[in-house]
Amino acid sequence: MAPLSSRAAKPQAVHDRLGRLRRPAVERWSRGTGLRSLEETVLELQRTIGNAGVTALLEGQAPVIQRTIGWPRAKTKNVGKATIGSVDRYPIYGLSVGNQEPNTWKNPKPEHDNSWMDKYAYEKCDKRAIVLIPHGLKPSSKPDVLFELHGHYIGWREGKKTKPAAGAIEGDTRDQSDEAIVQSLPPNMIAVLPQGTAGSDFGSIDPATYVPEALKMVEGWEGARTGRLLYSAHSGGGGTLDPGLGPGLADKPTAKWKARRAKRQAAREAKRPGGLREIALFDAINGTNELASVRGWLWDSVNNDIDNLQRQPLAKQKDYLKTVVVFRGYWEKTGDYPTLYTNLQKLRDELLERKAPDGIPDDIWAELGTHYLIFGPLSMEHHEMVQQNLPDALKAMDLAGKNTVDRPRKK
Repeated sequence: MAPLSSRAAKPQAVHDRLGRLRRPAVERWSRGTGLRSLEETVLELQRTIGNAGVTALLEGQAPVIQRTIGWPRAKTKNVGKATIGSVDRYPIYGLSVGNQEPNTWKNPKPEHDNSWMDKYAYEKCDKRAIVLIPHGLKPSSKPDVLFELHGHYIGWREGKKTKPAAGAIEGDTRDQSDEAIVQSLPPNMIAVLPQGTAGSDFGSIDPATYVPEALKMVEGWEGARTGRLLYSAHSGGGGTLDPGLGPGLADKPTAKWKARRAKRQAAREAKRPGGLREIALFDAINGTNELASVRGWLWDSVNNDIDNLQRQPLAKQKDYLKTVVVFRGYWEKTGDYPTLYTNLQKLRDELLERKAPDGIPDDIWAELGTHYLIFGPLSMEHHEMVQQNLPDALKAMDLAGKNTVDRPRKK
């Protein structure tokens, strides 16, 4: 698709039409934008909401955002499609799902305010995402999907200048630099990277609806079917992913908690993203509420696995293991991560580092344990967690009869 500005009406034609239609409305819109003329205002509108949107605005109707490849106000990295190595990168704009806020909400508590980070990014943060597709991959191949939620920083926006605290990298974006998602993507997997606010607010974020809408933007990928899903989060992105795992288990499970497992599992299954194969958290358990949700999900999932494995023929047990959602947790030693992840590790070991339950062979029990692993403390910094550990998480998508795994380096 050609850039919208290249198909803009000539200034005189725009001026004449404004005179006939809704010139006062456009004049009001242009105030405070810094644009010197109505023609410049309309050209900017065409670039941001599209020709159809401008026409609707001029006729006094509610404008419909035109979906485009390329982000409004992008400098270089998000201005349009680019091929990086063997991956085609599409910055898409106009999503009706996910974050719809152009700016980060200003929190009245300074210690929780991330709105200042926006000034280090060229673009706004609403209605946009990054889609990565390995060059030559066909829509009919039913590829796996990486769905990654970024943390409390500017996300996938291009940095005006380098500011580590804001996650800003001058002239670059995190997905192709600090986090190296582009470089880590396997040839049979696409990535959909939602853009949230700098406070990791992602709005309505269900991969089952978000991924198809994002792919609709890419020519040839409309209606493409996808395979397995790796749902992951870095840092503050866990504030969206973790609570979605269900009710929290803060302490030891009570009799009432145990009795309601089937009901909780049914509720999870009803909203489970299609094809979910793995959940990966990179420093993405940030508080006790998030920890409790992950603990509840882990306790329920492992006990559900035990029920489904016990006293089944070996062949059925092996087939069942292929359906178990893989969990990977990665943490380093800053902040509260040691306390939070050590707590989770303790629960994991109580569940799985014991004698195999009756009716489950030792090798099947050991293999089940490889589906739920936590690594830390790792010898890396917080901003390196995705770059250093995403390749390991991607390998875990293909667990198949292995009782051992390559573990990331501990310090």
